Amino acid sequence: MDLFGIDVFLLSIIFLCFAIPTIVGIIYYRNYKKAKKSWKVLYSTEIDMLENMKYNLRKNKEFLAIMVLFAISSIFIISMSIYTIILLLIVFSFEKLRMRKIDICDKGILLNGGMEYWKNFEGYKKNGDYIYLIRKYPISKYVLSLKYNKELENIVKNYLKEIN
Repeated sequence: MDLFGIDVFLLSIIFLCFAIPTIVGIIYYRNYKKAKKSWKVLYSTEIDMLENMKYNLRKNKEFLAIMVLFAISSIFIISMSIYTIILLLIVFSFEKLRMRKIDICDKGILLNGGMEYWKNFEGYKKNGDYIYLIRKYPISKYVLSLKYNKELENIVKNYLKEIN
């Protein structure tokens, strides 16, 4: 069956591709708002998004594969790939946009509009100017790169074990 020359089945697939992530995002954001009210903030710091990308591309081959798949799939949606390239250039060009504010809390970490419980982290690594918080994911060990600070390390040490 056609609707305006487009198959209804194809329209349904396109609708689901937008509806499901939107619904999941709304639920995730509601949980974030509840956590922001109830979690006690112990320390505020910043994530270096460029350092995150560099570390993950160096250490995690799965992350690289995911990035390649994302790039290939974006080719089919030209406007998304152009938007993604422009967004990445903007984010990594400006220091203010490159650094994301986060709050270290008693139950986990509050990111911009998101949250991670301490149980979702495998541990942490120290490396010069950064503390890398390593997440537990079945596919990839994606990290959060935080600017090193002794106070921050002492707080993280209370919740995570150091990985060498």
